[in-house]
Amino acid sequence: MTDNNFKKFRDVEIRAARGNKLTAKSWLTEAPLRMLMN
Repeated sequence: MTDNNFKKFRDVEIRAARGNKLTAKSWLTEAPLRMLMN
């Protein structure tokens, strides 16, 4: 992988959702998703 490819994906900032609105199908999958995103 070249440095250009690495930088292309690195600029995107991933942040976990806040509050009680789900981005996954259920809280059982939402909790691990938020932990990975933090």
